[in-house]
Amino acid sequence: MRTLNAKALDEIRAILSTRHINRGENWTEAMLHAWAAKAEFQLGEGNPPCIELKSWESVSGHVEEHQLSDACIECVDVELE
Repeated sequence: MRTLNAKALDEIRAILSTRHINRGENWTEAMLHAWAAKAEFQLGEGNPPCIELKSWESVSGHVEEHQLSDACIECVDVELE
């Protein structure tokens, strides 16, 4: 099973600090984990781990999709009972 690691939170924080209209100010760990959950869902669907900024959230005023690097992904063994 592929999942996201702690580096993903750092990358998400970096993306939000430059691309989100709030510039990542006052982001809590819970908020970052919510963004990570969206990226992890994409990963589970067989897609690259991405976060999407809506047009009203991005500094560009356009929808933006940002893919997390391979360094954010780790494989974990899942034992079935």
